[in-house]
Amino acid sequence: QRPSAVARRAGNGGCGGSPVQAGESRRGRPHQPPPRQYSLRGHHPPPIKDAARTTALARRWRPLWRASPLNLDDARLPRRSWDCISKILAEHRGPGRRLRLRHLDGPNSIADLAEWIRSPALDGLEEIHISYRYDLLLPPCALRFAPTLRVASFARCRFPEHISPTLAFPHLTRLALTEVETSEDALHALLAACSALRVLQLDWCGGFDRVVIDSPTLQSFGIVANSYVGELVIQYAPRLERLIAFDNFDIHVITAPRLHMVCFLDSHKTTLHVGTMASRGISGGNLAMSLRSVKIFILDTVGPDLDAVLNFIKYFPCLEKLVITLYLEVDMKKKNVRHLDPQDRIECLDLSLKEVVLKGYEGKRSDLNFAKFFVLNAKVLESMELRVQDNTFTRRWETNQCRRLQLDSRASRNARFEFGEAYPFTTFACSKHAHVLTMADPVGTSCGVCGHTD
Repeated sequence: QRPSAVARRAGNGGCGGSPVQAGESRRGRPHQPPPRQYSLRGHHPPPIKDAARTTALARRWRPLWRASPLNLDDARLPRRSWDCISKILAEHRGPGRRLRLRHLDGPNSIADLAEWIRSPALDGLEEIHISYRYDLLLPPCALRFAPTLRVASFARCRFPEHISPTLAFPHLTRLALTEVETSEDALHALLAACSALRVLQLDWCGGFDRVVIDSPTLQSFGIVANSYVGELVIQYAPRLERLIAFDNFDIHVITAPRLHMVCFLDSHKTTLHVGTMASRGISGGNLAMSLRSVKIFILDTVGPDLDAVLNFIKYFPCLEKLVITLYLEVDMKKKNVRHLDPQDRIECLDLSLKEVVLKGYEGKRSDLNFAKFFVLNAKVLESMELRVQDNTFTRRWETNQCRRLQLDSRASRNARFEFGEAYPFTTFACSKHAHVLTMADPVGTSCGVCGHTD
């Protein structure tokens, strides 16, 4: 993008020509304003590249840009360039908008961070990202931005032991904690202070073994467990649409009437309770308490284990899309041969399941029988995609698989079957957990947030 017309003329004037005033052409006649005008007083400051180009061409604009909202990111600064950061904050006269520091390490960085956070240049900060390289204490003064923050993430640090009951984040919509140590009381006090929270991410955090979600605004929630976390309770989440839980969890869903997508990354270690029922392995439950709002279910299964998968989907009677990542295990001699008893009806197989995606398919007996079950029992199926990890399969192999899958006897005569090309052996289209929580299609082939493709 080129700098604005006013900036170019000001630059020419600075090089020896006569300066031209804004709103006046070289012949002295008024002219139309440039197509892009930026106001430093408004909420739409110029892009950084535009500001840098204009400043380079017109020195008299430099003080003006120093008064624009500050976006400070240490990504391209030399490691431990603390003096550089201090100088930027000391010279900046405008408000703070975004602070990202990811190279903090050692005890001295705690004192430096506390000094930077107290700087008037960061008053009104809207976005903060703090990442330590080691487990260090987060300065309590970091919470001084609570009234204005909209986005916040903290990584590899310890939160203060006590969170004031008067603390409030009225505008915070996205919160991410990664490898953060905090007590259960402090965590719940922090969440209770976020009255506008829409996206919550908890990855490998410790210091607590129970998480209770009680939020009228939360829309997406993702959590990666460690050895300390075992129980997740969705107590009250009337707007929750997306739930992603990694590893070992005992999950209770009490109130989540809009829950649309559910993802569990271990069919053996995850237990689901809906109201008073539970699902893991071959346990039973009360179908009247099912989650009818769930349309997409994503699950990793080792074996694969058809019984475990069916025990989950029976509680999603309106399920439309099922995405399974298969991990074949030679020690598990699962034949995955199951004939449905009319008394053991799975409602989504009869009425709603339209799309099945199987990742990591190899065509061996266990995963072939797994896939064949849905071929023979999904009555409204529209498409099944078998994503083969090894793309060296031949046409002859594919023809043989179609015969063994008994496609001629499929329950849905209109169903389409496709063997996909080789994909990375991952559940989601992006490796960044924060992106998965907001992507329109997290199990597709590309990430619309960062542009990552399979």
